[in-house]
Amino acid sequence: RKRECPCCGWKGIFFRSFATTGYVRKDALCPRCGSFERHRALSYFYSKFLATPGQRPSRAIHFASEPCLVWTLKPLCDRYERSAYEDEATADLRLDLMNLALPDESCDLLLMNHVLDCMLDDRRAAVEMHRVLRPGGMVLAVVAFEKDVKTREFATPLSNSCHRVYGSEDLAERFAPLTVFVVNAAEGLSVEVRKRNGIDAFVPVLILKKGMANK
Repeated sequence: RKRECPCCGWKGIFFRSFATTGYVRKDALCPRCGSFERHRALSYFYSKFLATPGQRPSRAIHFASEPCLVWTLKPLCDRYERSAYEDEATADLRLDLMNLALPDESCDLLLMNHVLDCMLDDRRAAVEMHRVLRPGGMVLAVVAFEKDVKTREFATPLSNSCHRVYGSEDLAERFAPLTVFVVNAAEGLSVEVRKRNGIDAFVPVLILKKGMANK
């Protein structure tokens, strides 16, 4: 058995292939929980990051939540909720990131993967997220990302509903008043572990934090 999924514990010879318009990704999809490469990297990252002393959230909300990550995240939070913009049977909440129906300073952690890059007004969302986060609270977000360039906007969304590809040069301005850090979810994983779990060497995660001075 050469492949293993940290999200659900599945083991096998290959992950499943995933086909969409224009390309095929081989050895990408867990046949049990449906995780992709980024989800398996995030499973390791969340387990390490949120287990750090002082990082366990008393209330976390997961936007457009992936079922494969629930098993990892739920034990790491005192209160874990799932939000869907559209009707979804498993969602606890129906929240709009551009107009959050939440009290001020009511959350410690907001989680979202390929949400900010697929929405119309991410700047408004940044203001709303800052409002509902408690001091020291943060957003963990996976987005389409490129180093050493500015963010590229698309007049017409791409086929995957992406409105923009974020660039490292203007993140601080774009997400103000939140402080921005970019980390690699695969950092610290050996080549052997990454190969066994089908994880890329670089899986960028934005950490948007409230209450810290820009550096």
